[in-house]
Amino acid sequence: MDILRINGISLKCRIGADEAERRKPQRVRLDLALETDLLKAGLTDDLRDGVDYQALEGRIRAAAESGKFKLLERFAEDMAEIILAFDRRIRAVGVRASKSPAAMPKILDVVVDIRRERPAA
Repeated sequence: MDILRINGISLKCRIGADEAERRKPQRVRLDLALETDLLKAGLTDDLRDGVDYQALEGRIRAAAESGKFKLLERFAEDMAEIILAFDRRIRAVGVRASKSPAAMPKILDVVVDIRRERPAA
């Protein structure tokens, strides 16, 4: 299976374990690994044969910036669900979400890595 990587998506979202932390949007970074077959797009050079990652980024950004999350783990799960629903050709997705927690100013970042597969039909 081929992998399409989208790295460094910078998002502002309301995320944090307590209400005070969620009052102000925080920066979250996403790195994605989409498992899909890239052969046809590579041969035809036609966007219709590949994943429209610009449209996907817009969908992810809208969901992240309009949502409220307590845990980075929940945020990563929601992003994986959105990605798998976006295009049936994406068979699995790796999501790496990271943030510098406002409540922990001496930590560089906290990172959650998950991988989710499309359920068997």
